Order: sequence, then C-alpha cells, then structure tokens
Amino acid sequence: MNNLKILIVDDDVLSTEFMSIFLESEGFQITCSTSVQEAIAAFDRELPSVVVTDIQLSDGTGMDLALYIKQKQKDVRIIAVTGFQRDQLQDKGCDLGLLDAILTKPIDLMNLTLAINPE
Repeated sequence: MNNLKILIVDDDVLSTEFMSIFLESEGFQITCSTSVQEAIAAFDRELPSVVVTDIQLSDGTGMDLALYIKQKQKDVRIIAVTGFQRDQLQDKGCDLGLLDAILTKPIDLMNLTLAINPE
C-alpha cells in the first residue's frame, strides 16, 4: 500500500474522478478540490506530497496554487495538467521551480504515474 497523499485540483469533475479512481487503485491517498480556494484549504489540512492541478480553474490558476504551495513547503511535487498546449507561462513555472511536470489532457495514466514517481 502506497501512503503517498495526493491532492487533485480540477474544476472538471469527470477529469478529477478519472484521475482519482485510477490513483486510488494504485494505492495512493487522494483528496480532490475544484477551485484554488478549496485546494488551499485541503492542502493546509491534508499536507499532501504531490499536487496535480489544472492550469485554468474557476477562481484562479494552477500557477497561483503552485506559488502558494511552494512558499509553504518547497518539496511538494506539483504536476500541472492542461487542455491546452504548453505555453510560456507554464514553461516559466517549470523554470522557476513551481511546476515539476506538465501533462496535456487527455491524461495518459502511465505518464501521470511517472510524473508522480519519477524515480
């Protein structure tokens, strides 16, 4: 059993369920949020080791969330997911150390697993 806690943040409920069901079947402990504000509260409460966040959310961006998280706990792995092609903002997020990986939707579950456990 994997004790790794993962926070999934996406305002697309189907995408969240898809990732959550798969990751739970892999033994991860999953918490889901649909907005930046919900995610901040969940992060502070659950202290996950990995955050998987959509870039575009209803009340902000995954970059806003990544900045908040990295200021509180630098060693949290943050994986951004997006329905769009990579852009300069996302690449800058990687360059600044805010994002550890960027995945394009539809999510390939094997790539998601590799991004969570890159070793």
